[in-house]
Amino acid sequence: MIRPITNTSYILPSGYLVNGGQYRWNMASHNSSGYGTPNASRMYFTVSIVSTLPASNLVSPGRESPGPSVSTTTPIFQWQSVSGADGYALYISKYNGSSYDLIFDSSVIGGPITNTSYILPSGYLVNGGQYRWNMASHNSSGYGTPNASRMYFTVSIVSTLPAPNLVSPGTGSAPGPSVSTTTPIFQWQSVSGADGYALYISKYNGSSYDLIFDSSVIGGPITNTSYILPSGYLVNGGNIGGTWPATIVRVRDSPMQAGCILQCPSSVRYLRRT
Repeated sequence: MIRPITNTSYILPSGYLVNGGQYRWNMASHNSSGYGTPNASRMYFTVSIVSTLPASNLVSPGRESPGPSVSTTTPIFQWQSVSGADGYALYISKYNGSSYDLIFDSSVIGGPITNTSYILPSGYLVNGGQYRWNMASHNSSGYGTPNASRMYFTVSIVSTLPAPNLVSPGTGSAPGPSVSTTTPIFQWQSVSGADGYALYISKYNGSSYDLIFDSSVIGGPITNTSYILPSGYLVNGGNIGGTWPATIVRVRDSPMQAGCILQCPSSVRYLRRT
């Protein structure tokens, strides 16, 4: 025996309504005498289901397994737009030695990503890790099915090297010894693993030092452990009072990184031109 609906709501089972159909409904109440007269007025509705969208085409980083290396733990993920999408979800998984574990799901930390690129925050990727990623598109029906094919990449970050030991010219305290040329040969010791070096020279202005030469901005790394400074940078600065403009020399390793001057050694060489 089919019993009356005892609640004031009812979830209609599947199989009755179809997408695009137009419907109306009303109700009848039940007691021991049976069902009463249904509503003379009814409520109308149509079914309009927006299908979910296909996943977007992945752009970078990565390709088929194991994929290329990236030199950062906060890479920029890029993909193509999907017509009708109001956003996307990014999924990243890490290889555990036999399978992949999901480590990042943008859909659970915020709304859909509305651009076609995303900078991954720090804390998810680690140096040496192997990863894969894919996407899902979003519209009013929610997130669609993610890409069946994924892009793979590994993180490989080469640490910067310590600065080399400085040799000549100069000493570790101002004003340093005199040199008799404006084109001295700067020399330093090699650093294991370095493919080049950068030379920085600053000139004393009476109270502090102004950078006057930076080899990294006029060419690639210096590949030797010595460098002849071109003319035009040092000037004869002696005066009768015996005070000399000092030149500070700093040498660091390669490859260059932003803010490298802040990573230079605290020990410097001083010299003066006579």
